Amino acid sequence: MEKALELKEKARIRFSTYKMRKKLLTPKTRKNLTDYEERILEVINENGLPYKYVGNGDFWLTSEGKHINPDFVNVDGEKIVIEVFCNYWKKKSHGSVEEYIIERRRLFANFGWKVIFIGDKDLNKINWKKHCLQLIK
Repeated sequence: MEKALELKEKARIRFSTYKMRKKLLTPKTRKNLTDYEERILEVINENGLPYKYVGNGDFWLTSEGKHINPDFVNVDGEKIVIEVFCNYWKKKSHGSVEEYIIERRRLFANFGWKVIFIGDKDLNKINWKKHCLQLIK
């Protein structure tokens, strides 16, 4: 168990550098969108919304020493990004979904960006397309 924690910490430190993140999240290494990202892309395309997928490392901001890569960015000149996430992983990495949202909102706000958060609970609703469209618009 101790060895696993040590390896996890080493990986976290390596991934925290901009150069390594850029290398690991190039379009060549992350070709596939997650299922949740694909569903949001479907809503964006069906409704002609002005957002582009950049979760493959095409767009980065650096704030408070952290390099942040949103999933989608507005291409109409508005400073709006969309973050699509799974509650399980955010609880695991940040302690709670609320902590994740607070941190990401603060980091993007440092540049004047607004963040739209869409979690798996939003995507698992019966009328998920309509619900997500309302969140994005």
